[in-house]
This record gives sequence, structure tokens and C-alpha cells, in this order.
Amino acid sequence: MKKASPVTSTIAYAIRRALSGERAFALKPSLLPGQFLENRQGGVAILFALAFLPLLLMTAGAIDYAQATKRRSVLQAAADSAVLAGVQRARTDINGGVSQWNSDGVVAAQNIFFADARSVPGASASPPTIGITLNGGLITGALSFSVKAPTSMLGMIGLPTITLGGAASATLSVKQYTDVHIVIDVSDSMGIGATVADQQTLFNAIGCQLACHYLNSTLPAARASGATLRIDVVKTALAASLASIPQDGTTRVAIYTFSNSLKNIFPLSSVLSGAIAAVNQLDITGDPFGGGTDSTYALGQLNAQLSQTGNGLTSSAPRGVVMLATDGVQDDEWLDGSFNWGNDSNFVLDPVHLTDGYGVTFEAFNASACSAIKSKGYTLMTLQTTYVIPNNVDPSYNTRLNYIKNTLSPLVATNLSNCASTPGNYFQANLPNEISAAVSNMFGSMISLRLTK
Repeated sequence: MKKASPVTSTIAYAIRRALSGERAFALKPSLLPGQFLENRQGGVAILFALAFLPLLLMTAGAIDYAQATKRRSVLQAAADSAVLAGVQRARTDINGGVSQWNSDGVVAAQNIFFADARSVPGASASPPTIGITLNGGLITGALSFSVKAPTSMLGMIGLPTITLGGAASATLSVKQYTDVHIVIDVSDSMGIGATVADQQTLFNAIGCQLACHYLNSTLPAARASGATLRIDVVKTALAASLASIPQDGTTRVAIYTFSNSLKNIFPLSSVLSGAIAAVNQLDITGDPFGGGTDSTYALGQLNAQLSQTGNGLTSSAPRGVVMLATDGVQDDEWLDGSFNWGNDSNFVLDPVHLTDGYGVTFEAFNASACSAIKSKGYTLMTLQTTYVIPNNVDPSYNTRLNYIKNTLSPLVATNLSNCASTPGNYFQANLPNEISAAVSNMFGSMISLRLTK
């Protein structure tokens, strides 16, 4: 058997020493410098020794990196599945009225993570961090993991493990119950023509831009003229928006009208088709004990009927929304049961008001009328259908109309904005297309509120 050369033996010895983890090694004494230089195999052996260790480390690193990448993909998939399972379990519990929805969701997520990640060494010893929260109608789950997975080759250079980390999140909406109370101004000013053309049509037919509806009613003639009234625009927009609400039993609607006082024309119900039918039948009326506009008193009556809101997670604790549509100008005209004109005894004078030559007092919407409703947890949305100043009116009305235009209208905008729960819940519109868009946006905000608050 051929004996290995001294150079080969020395190189092998050096490699063994290197792979054993020792940092330094020396040439065997048996290979003297003279012998090393004289041996023709020495050059090849030296190059091999110098190149072998880096190549070995690169190969080991590549193998472990590929393995780590594969393991991390498994862990990430497990995290994605786990956090989704957690929020789904939490949602099921919440919709079912189970109080321990949070802990149930966390346990469900942990179980899925461990089951899906069992093929990764070290995963079972490193439980993930899981958090599940409920904010209004949204459940959000967040999961993070950090697993020390063993290496195959890099352990030879002091890297026995590689840390594999990652995170996942998921969001689901829960079934949320909401009661919506819609309050609509049906006072005299809502009988004005919806556009300039409609106002002219009314003027040609009845000699007035408003469909007056008390004592000698001109409403039938106004309807016969084909003119569209502002009340028509509002109710058309409301009916369309009500039809867009999902009929899944989670939303109940009540419809109210007011002039001097509040009237419930459709009681709170999840039968949305009934609410739409009630809205379609809306009109300005000539009932006694009306004739003016007292939104302060009407909202006080509404507040007396409203209960404290809930979190919306069960049908017995619904969230509450109040939508108010009005031009925001109040007056104290009033007809008694015998249709005799007088002044509304429930009318509260504001420091900023005008009493004209006819003895009628005008003032702006009072934002404080909304405070009690908001204190019960209701989200209040307001739509200002801007008060229209008609043309070609009897000069005796100029005093009141100029006061409304120059003094009250700016106050109305401010006060209705302050009445709303947030500035984004205040809407203003004048023309028919603006009113339709504003009503649609109100309902869009209400639906969005169900998902985010």
C-alpha cells in the first residue's frame, strides 16, 4: 500500500483540526520547511487547504439558508391561518353572546398555529404572541412568532440555531345591530318649489312659490301644476337610501315628522319596506296644532322616547343613529284645534330672534337641543336643506326674509354642524341633486360607522 506523502498527511491533519472547531493549528513537526519546499505536491495541497474551508462554509450556509426559508414559509402560512381562525372564533362568540370571545379566539389561533407548524423543529417550544381586539363592529387579530430552528451545518462555526420571525393580522366585521331614527321637517318652508323653474310653475298656478297648506290650502292646485316640492326631493332621496340598507334584520328604522311638535309616522321596525312606504306617503299637511317650526321642542320629545344606546353586539343593545333633515329656521306660528292662528306656547326664545309685523318670531336652530340625545350615545347626523328665499313676494314679507337670509342662515349652518356628533356628520344641500347626494352620503356614513366605530 502506497504511503501518503508528508504534505498530504499534513493537510488532512489541518483540515481535521479546523473542522473540530479549534481556532489554530500548526504543521506537523515531521514536515520540515526544507521538505515542504522540496515536495512537488505541496503547492496543490496548500491551495486545496486554503480553498476547502470557505467552500465548505458557503455550502453549509446555502443548505441551512434554503432550509430556513422553507421553514419560515411554513411558519408564515401557519400564522396566516391561525390569526384568521382566531378572529373567526371571536366573531362567532360575539354574535352568539359569549362573553369569553377573546380567550376563545386566542386559544383557537394557538391551536391552529401549532398544528400547522409542527413540521418545523422548535416551533412547539416557541408559542406565538396573539392579540384580538374589538373596536365597534370590527374584530382585529394580530399574531407574531419567533422560532429558533436548529441548523444542519452552520453549527460547526458556532451557529446552532437560526431565528425565524414573522407576523400576520386579520380583520372581520361582526354582526351589528343599529336603530336609525329619521326626523324630517315638514313645515311650510318644505312646500317651496324644489328649483327656480318649479317655483315659477307654482307661482303661475297659485300665485305663490310655496304650496300653502293651512286654511285655504293651495296644495291640491300645487300638485296639479306638476311642480316638484322640496319635500318631494327629500322623501325620494330617503326612500332610495333606505332601499340600500341590507335587509338582514340588524337594522331597525323609525320615521318622524315635525313642524311645531314631533309625530311618529312609522314605529321602530326592521321591516324596511314599511319604512319606505311611510316615507313615500310624506307630504306637508294642514293638521291642527301646527303651522310653525319648533325643532327644539320636537327634539326634546324625541329624546323622551329614546333609550340609552348599547354596543350593537346584540339585538337587545343596539347602537343608535338619529338623522335630522331641516332648513333650520324656527318660527312660533301655531294653529289651535279650531284653526285659529296664535303663537306656540312651547317656543323658547333665543337671544337672536326677530318678531315681524305679523307677530311671528323667527330664530335659528338651537344646537343645545341635540345634547341630551347625544349624551345617550346616539350618533347624530344633520342635513341642512338651505332655506330658500323666494322671489316676487309681497313686500310685507321682506323684513322676515332679509333677516333669515342675512342673520339666521349663517347661524343655522353653525348650529346644525354643532348639533352633529362630528363635523363629518353635518351635510348641507340646496338643489335637488345636492339633497339626493347628501342623503346618500348620510346613509353611507351610517353604514361605514357600523364597520368602524
